[in-house]
Amino acid sequence: KVKEFNLGLLNKPSGQVLQGGIFWSDHVGTSQDLIVVTTRAVLCYKVSLQRKQMALSHTLHHPFQHPTATGTWFEPKTRCLVVLSKWPSSKEAHCVKVYVLSSNSAQKQQQRQKPNPFPRLELPPPEKFPSFMLDHVKKGEGKRNLYLVNMEGYPYFLELIVGTKVSLKLYQLNTQELFHYVSTIAINDSLPVKNSGESIPAFVLDNILCFSTSSHVLLLDIINGFYCVLPSIMKAPSKSTFEFFGQEYLLVKQQNYNNLGYKFHRLRLNLAHVGGMVQDASSRIPFLLRRQSPYAVKARSLVLAELNMLIKRQTDFLAHPDSAYKVAAAEACRIWIRQVVSFYKEQAFELDCKKSVPLITKCALLSSCAKTNNTSNDRTEQDDAIPSVLSQTEILEEALLVQANDALRNENNIKLGVVREVTAAMISALSDMSFQICPAMYCLMIALLWRRGHDKEVVTVIKSISEYMIENIPGRDILAEMALRIADEVPLGCQTDDLEQDASKHIKSQKLSGTLLQCVSSFASPQMVAKTLLHRGYLKASMSLLLKSRESKSTNESSGPIQNSQLGPQNGLSGPDFFAAALAAVGNEHSVADRCRLFNYLYQFLRVWDPRSLSCEPLKDGKVNDYHFVSFSEQCGAFPDDLFGGAGSPACQKVKELFGY
Repeated sequence: KVKEFNLGLLNKPSGQVLQGGIFWSDHVGTSQDLIVVTTRAVLCYKVSLQRKQMALSHTLHHPFQHPTATGTWFEPKTRCLVVLSKWPSSKEAHCVKVYVLSSNSAQKQQQRQKPNPFPRLELPPPEKFPSFMLDHVKKGEGKRNLYLVNMEGYPYFLELIVGTKVSLKLYQLNTQELFHYVSTIAINDSLPVKNSGESIPAFVLDNILCFSTSSHVLLLDIINGFYCVLPSIMKAPSKSTFEFFGQEYLLVKQQNYNNLGYKFHRLRLNLAHVGGMVQDASSRIPFLLRRQSPYAVKARSLVLAELNMLIKRQTDFLAHPDSAYKVAAAEACRIWIRQVVSFYKEQAFELDCKKSVPLITKCALLSSCAKTNNTSNDRTEQDDAIPSVLSQTEILEEALLVQANDALRNENNIKLGVVREVTAAMISALSDMSFQICPAMYCLMIALLWRRGHDKEVVTVIKSISEYMIENIPGRDILAEMALRIADEVPLGCQTDDLEQDASKHIKSQKLSGTLLQCVSSFASPQMVAKTLLHRGYLKASMSLLLKSRESKSTNESSGPIQNSQLGPQNGLSGPDFFAAALAAVGNEHSVADRCRLFNYLYQFLRVWDPRSLSCEPLKDGKVNDYHFVSFSEQCGAFPDDLFGGAGSPACQKVKELFGY
């Protein structure tokens, strides 16, 4: 306990303590500030629990010599104190004086060579903040209500006038640069009150300003400048009263016979209801995306649900040619995209891209990839690395992919076209803001364009990927592989009503497949391109590409370190894989000499690329590579002796000897 201390407030120079004019504020460590506001001055006391001492640090007199202070408010987070005083020559004029309590004694404590466990009883003088006057409220205009709240990290002094109309004036107090910014909001809707003397409490929920009467609640978003008046859900039982505490707590006092009961309630926003009251999407979407814990997850789900609804609505309108709402539905989608992209940040892309990699195979919309493991749809608050950012992964996983798969399942070509347009608009909006596009988003775009028969656009998209996508981005090779698989496995224009013959489409697809391979080779790794060439039967081209890439890597290493991944045997590019491809292609050679030259070239290639595959002996450390310890004969089967002149032919025996047969 601190020793008894006489504040001396009964002395005439100090005046009388205002109602609610005693504030406690943490200062440094175990030190507290006791602020006492009287009709004449602000008295600042420094209290040390360790020393068990208390001392008067400062006496701050009000602007006028007469005892004119009538009200005071304190905001603890910003340590902002507001005192309201009457103008001496007028009963209606009021002056607002703002004090910003300093806390720099902690910095002084750190500057000392030997830390003192007992902080000095010192309180720096408050920062000087210019005073300002409140406008005069005439009789009949309503009752003035004053508040001090914290929103968006700033203290706001509020003046709410409730009469036939409702007006709110906000004084944003910049405690760093010591100035105030005034804005006025005229509220057309009335805020019903039982009588002119009814007090209207104010509180803040996730930076949403709320005013509560006995029958209604006024919600105000100061950033987006919209408001809504809702019926109050707080129905007080008989003989009970409400009282608000802090930013989000409500105390209900209920009289029960001779006992007085208390119940604490924590207030929460009903985002679905409040968001539905905001008709303008340009205000509603920013309102939802700016929500923080514990509302962030629910708010993002509502934004994504709105995109799903817009896609369905646009599909329905397009299904009826005479619908007059087609243009409005398309514009609503564009507004949604513009608002979401405006909140995207470059810092979010790295994490966004990593999370989207498992979605690339799903975005190809291939039946062979439909049974891949689903990524978790359970999003926690910790997953949102950067607040307010709706990631490309979330948009794909919970909206675009859902609608695309639904369109394929129901053979709804109109919806598939709508998803393609929305995806294209999303990519365009991100590019216009100079943001990178995740490979999964590109993959979905390629799949939709191919199914809709837009082959030229597919080539254009792949060329833009090689031009704009940054190097070493996660998922580049998977994107290239999926793009080629789409061309190989999906008929071109299969999701259209085109009457072109299937045979001509197949020929066109084959030609485009080669063009796409050339395009993806500009951004995919040499290993990926070589694997594709190998699987398509281009054995020599695959080996030549890997050798050139290996020589290029060796040259770059001699001049300095490089960032590319190490080139070497990988799954699908090992010695047995090339040997099996050679066995499949050897029948196309016209003579025994050509076949021997092919296998000799393969042998020379493997000596450089995968020398361990030519020998099944253990390595020096006693370990054997997974795909090297089995001989070619066990992996690839019997050798085709008849293609090399028979088993007794010297040429056949030489080739078999090279590969361990």
